[in-house]
Amino acid sequence: MKKWTARILAMLMILALVGCGGDSGSTDESGGSDGETLQLTLSLAQDTENPVYLGAVYFADRLKELSGGTMETTVHPNSALGGEEEIVEMQSYGDSITFSLPSGYTLQKYTPAMYAADFYFQFENYDQVWAFYDGAYGDYVKESLDGTGLVVTSFWDNGFRNLTTTNREVHTAGDLKGVKLRVMSAETHMAAWQAIGAAATPIAYSEIYSSLQQGVVEGQENPVFNIIGSRFQEVQKYLILTRHVHDPSPFIISGTAWDSWSEEQRQWVTQASEEAAEYMRAEAAEMENAKIQELQDAGMTVIELTEEERQTFVDAVDGVAEQFRDEMGEEAWELYQTCITEAQG
Repeated sequence: MKKWTARILAMLMILALVGCGGDSGSTDESGGSDGETLQLTLSLAQDTENPVYLGAVYFADRLKELSGGTMETTVHPNSALGGEEEIVEMQSYGDSITFSLPSGYTLQKYTPAMYAADFYFQFENYDQVWAFYDGAYGDYVKESLDGTGLVVTSFWDNGFRNLTTTNREVHTAGDLKGVKLRVMSAETHMAAWQAIGAAATPIAYSEIYSSLQQGVVEGQENPVFNIIGSRFQEVQKYLILTRHVHDPSPFIISGTAWDSWSEEQRQWVTQASEEAAEYMRAEAAEMENAKIQELQDAGMTVIELTEEERQTFVDAVDGVAEQFRDEMGEEAWELYQTCITEAQG
């Protein structure tokens, strides 16, 4: 009962924020053959300086252009409409939120194939990342969502996740033994950090800053853009460029909205999302080093691991992915093995 009450309250809040003038699931009222404008909503957690937000604005502009002004998108950053998991759940059974760009782990509930997104130290660079998601495995993820109420048309870039600590230099996995580290509640992340030896502690994103400030945890891990966007440099001394896992951001569409659109409208949305993905990936790659320098200028000590140091982490998590083989299912697991090998070259 409490869960459904919370859902209803959240839905009412979102309707109040996005307004009730446009219904993304109704083509005859807005954006259909009569040429009226369809009002759409895009929710994301990132701030307005994040490349994901820049890509979202690019998407909105491009979709409006492709549709001749009949599909207009309002972008809501900073989790203004709710948390990522909550938003995706709402998309799965309605169209009050048309689009979202959450972290990849949010899709694990709907397709076990996305467990692969959270396997540590599988990518060394962005070429490998996009060879994986733009290839057969990305197509498989999209197809596996059939019947879930969700549609994915492209994969965007949240960046590689890196480690920060309050007062501890980290060069090897052994340096983290017993260190209380804030991690995401996803099983894959918990398992990886426990294998490394850290005291993995799940804490809501909104509580990370205060938890670091008060010493509840000694460190955390996030993409560089999130670190600087949430001002973690104010309460953390060391930035360790572990690049332990890449965080994809799937472009998720409400299945209800998708089913209500014409084939032409779907093509416009798909094209706009793919072009925006390419745009924001380039922006992110260009901005990342500048953001690292900005963190250094703010007083953080930046540690770049040597190959030997990084290998201690790789060795520590060896076998963790295998733990999720049953959850993924044999078909997804075998395809993952093939595609990751091809992506790694």
